[in-house]
Amino acid sequence: MAGYDDLREIVAGVTDGRGADLALESVGGAAFDASLACLGPFGRLVTVGASSGDAPNRIGLAKLWFRSLSVMGLHLTSWIEQRPDLVATSRRRVLDVLTRRDAHPVVGAIFDVTSVAQAFAALGDRQVTGRAVVLVEPSP
Repeated sequence: MAGYDDLREIVAGVTDGRGADLALESVGGAAFDASLACLGPFGRLVTVGASSGDAPNRIGLAKLWFRSLSVMGLHLTSWIEQRPDLVATSRRRVLDVLTRRDAHPVVGAIFDVTSVAQAFAALGDRQVTGRAVVLVEPSP
């Protein structure tokens, strides 16, 4: 898996040097900085958390001004409480995608139910790219 240092170069290659229009970021710290650096002019960064525990405290405003960037925070509980109509619409759209089986999540690792601790450790150590799945057998 590429490190955050490589992310800007990878995004530039995929976008013919233009940069990303939108980045969704949930890790914080170095991932936040790398995501911001990957944006093209008029790009938008939406941050939804800081699972690394390292939330950035400041952003260089000159970066935002000169590249006309937007940074937005998203807190789902606030949306549920203050805009339940939009959440309901989005929920229906997501369920429609799932019902049609149009979503294809990346499964990075599969664990047996007896290996839940190892699954959490692998996630915590960033050893899993994509989703970690724990298989649970139905009760007889």
